[in-house]
Amino acid sequence: ALDPQEAILLTTADHPLLTPEIVDAFGRQSLADDVDVTVGLAPYALIAEAYPGIKKTVLHFSDGDFCGCNLFAFITPEGRRAAKFWRKIEQQRKKPLVVIGLLGWRSVIRYRLGLLSLEEALAKLSKRLGLRMRAVILPYANAAIDVDSIADLILVKGALEKAAAEDA
Repeated sequence: ALDPQEAILLTTADHPLLTPEIVDAFGRQSLADDVDVTVGLAPYALIAEAYPGIKKTVLHFSDGDFCGCNLFAFITPEGRRAAKFWRKIEQQRKKPLVVIGLLGWRSVIRYRLGLLSLEEALAKLSKRLGLRMRAVILPYANAAIDVDSIADLILVKGALEKAAAEDA
């Protein structure tokens, strides 16, 4: 059994470009603040530059456009309570308006008008769940690459072949 006092790192199985460097950066930043839950995000501009033409779900906030990295840290016992709610969010992750809708209709309007910041959205979610949450913005395009389609698989194979050629 897991020690209830230990932090939990959660990721998905379709995350083939995840590296120890990315996990370490996410873990260090997650533990640096006094929060219960962190979620990994990467700037969309970074991803689009590294992988032109990639199709990603993009969250458009007033302070930037971000993509999820399928990295979550449940740091405290209180944070673990968020896992069930987070599962609901993950099921709707391809529909940003549905996810924002969990914060209320005012947040949806602010999001649609480009007025909702990432920090504000997380503050509202934190309040709703009675937890302290924050995003860890990762400077790695590969952190946001998963395999949800044949196109993603082809992209990842190309990235791995390129990395292998550079290491040779």
